[in-house]
Amino acid sequence: MRTSSHNAWLAAGLLLALASCSRLSASGSSSSSGSGPSPDPPPPASGGAARHPSVALVSLTPTADEVRLAWRSAAGAGNVGVFVGENEEGLFDGPPRDVVPAADEAASVAGFATGTDAFAGLALEVGGGFEPIGAVLRFRAADAVYVDPHAPAAGADGLTPETAFPDLLSGALTAFATGRNLWLLTGTHTSVSVGLLDGVHVYGGFAPGFAVAERDPGATPTVLEGRDGDSVLVLAAGRFVIDGVTIDGRGVASNGVEVDEADAELRGVVAGNCTRGIKLRSDETSLFYVSVIDSSLSANGLQGLSLDGAFDIVVDGSTFEANGAEGLDADDWIAPAGERVAFRATDCVFADNGEDGLSIDMGVLAPPGSTGGRFSARVEDCEFLENREAGLSIDLDFELTPAWQAAIEVRGCSSSRNTLSGVHLDLDARASALLHRLTASANGSHGLLVTSESQPGMVTVSASALTGNQGAGCRAEAGNYAVVTSHCVLAGNRLGGLATDGVPALAVSSAAFLQPDPWTSAYAHHSVEIEHPVPAPFLDAPESFAHVVDAGAVSLELNTPPVFGVGATVEVGDDGTSRSVTGVAGTQLTVTPHPSGLRTPVSLAAFAPASAVVEDYRPTLGSVLIDAGMPLASGAPTDAGPFGSPIAGDPGSEDLVAPELFYVASTSPAWALTIGPNEDLIVTLRGGDVDPASLDSGLRLLRESDGVHVPFSASVDGDALSVAPPAGGWTGVHRLELHTALRSRSGTALSVPVALRLREM
Repeated sequence: MRTSSHNAWLAAGLLLALASCSRLSASGSSSSSGSGPSPDPPPPASGGAARHPSVALVSLTPTADEVRLAWRSAAGAGNVGVFVGENEEGLFDGPPRDVVPAADEAASVAGFATGTDAFAGLALEVGGGFEPIGAVLRFRAADAVYVDPHAPAAGADGLTPETAFPDLLSGALTAFATGRNLWLLTGTHTSVSVGLLDGVHVYGGFAPGFAVAERDPGATPTVLEGRDGDSVLVLAAGRFVIDGVTIDGRGVASNGVEVDEADAELRGVVAGNCTRGIKLRSDETSLFYVSVIDSSLSANGLQGLSLDGAFDIVVDGSTFEANGAEGLDADDWIAPAGERVAFRATDCVFADNGEDGLSIDMGVLAPPGSTGGRFSARVEDCEFLENREAGLSIDLDFELTPAWQAAIEVRGCSSSRNTLSGVHLDLDARASALLHRLTASANGSHGLLVTSESQPGMVTVSASALTGNQGAGCRAEAGNYAVVTSHCVLAGNRLGGLATDGVPALAVSSAAFLQPDPWTSAYAHHSVEIEHPVPAPFLDAPESFAHVVDAGAVSLELNTPPVFGVGATVEVGDDGTSRSVTGVAGTQLTVTPHPSGLRTPVSLAAFAPASAVVEDYRPTLGSVLIDAGMPLASGAPTDAGPFGSPIAGDPGSEDLVAPELFYVASTSPAWALTIGPNEDLIVTLRGGDVDPASLDSGLRLLRESDGVHVPFSASVDGDALSVAPPAGGWTGVHRLELHTALRSRSGTALSVPVALRLREM
């Protein structure tokens, strides 16, 4: 679970709401049947590595001429530049308004004219310059309308703290009429269902006196209690900001926040015990912009967040936990004709949800032949834990509209102990997909599952660790989406490492460690199989794997007798907890501490005694991984495994400022299929145009039968390179290697070295 300090007030607000609902339920208050979950607060999801939080702006508090910014920080982040301006475009072009240590987590900027609409963002100081980081947020410099739930109604006009309105509706109407911001004092509003009018910006969590510097929604929450069958806040046909509000649906409210064809920024929103925490709806032709920042959407009867329609959406630093269905369900997420839509989730936790943690279903409602649209989905530094179906599911449902296409990037994420696959990509349409520095471990099915129907394409998995899953580490089945792993480790998966069902798959510069059937129906290219833990190939890794098939009150039942004995240190389900083996009898195992609430089957990894059970995939001195990877076109050696990657790092997290990547996105014809003997191969890259001067050093063609280098010619057209057939044509099978010496015109080296297996028609 995340450990950043901002989460404390999110948790506090949600617990307050849940506790309130528990008290009401116990006293006989009415509740709907089946519209919400049990009012008792759920236990937190257990285990998992702490998140690697990025620096990001999470809240703004504007006055008539000043704005106070609050952000979350990360260890060692250095300085941030504060950028504020009236135009979002070009916000970071000039110098920052202020430069402060990221650890300060707050700053103020003054000098605005009352009524000014403006934007604020942060940039991290890197190498003498500033790199934008986190979301850009909107605010309006304006006076406030004050609401205090304990204020008397007599004489209230909302224009001063002393004459505050006692009710939210009066405050909202006055804020709309006067163009002021709406400030809410700490306290509880009961039986709330309010439709806000265009332009109303709501700020909760003020302490008595309404001092901006003392605003803390965690310590002084503003709680809105819902009423039977209604949405608590309705945002329709306009632009809205909701910042620092806790919503308690009491098990009877339909939605915490309902956004209907509107632009909205939802920041620091805690919504629990509703049917849905947040509901977003729009038609298929109009595009709306929504951000969900630093929020907690947990313990709702259905989804934490439900999206249907055309949206650009940013979800950052938020928790989706213990919802009855999906944590976040984008179904259908629509790209209108001629539009490009983006979905970005960063530094979020999706845990213990009743279905998928995060489900994105891309759909098209336009008739065939319409002008195409584009989807861009990026999921970065997110954690998926113990969800009842897949951790992350991305489904493309627009195969009948070939003018549309999608670009998918999953970066620095971890997905563990989900009942089905850690990540499931169902690619039934045109797309490119890259999974970089992913950890998928101890899932009930596959670490990564790639399925498709008729559409060909490719999925690239880079610098990732797929370990201890009950299925395969990575499995490709059906359709024509081929998979290539580059600098990955596959370890201890029960049903194979890289496994396919009639779909081409190739492991490049990868390592199979203690892995039965490492390349099941797949091909290996400069990859290594390591069958024994000694000599150790990695600085820290399990010495063996087993699988727990049943968990009793005092012991665990394994699928086979363990190869380790009493005194060994084990980790169950990659939960980060070091446990000592205290007894072994056949397939029965006792460990201390005994895991409670364990869902089986799940993997068990045995480490050296007294180990901290933290994997470190850097190679040891003299490791078999060293110089075992795909050599460069020059012949220079490279290492296999995650730390042989040119953009290496720990799987399961991204760098503080994640670099933009330059990588192979697709080929034509798809290398999953066959190529005509005299047909050119077109390789399209993402992240820039190809530098033609890098072709000679960045490409190499080999005949698979004997490994001989084959002369060939290639040319460039923008982001695509064209490889002409070698002398004699594409006879037999060839492997086209693409190396880091291949560069974009801006100088970026190829981020993911791959080999493509080309079969003659």
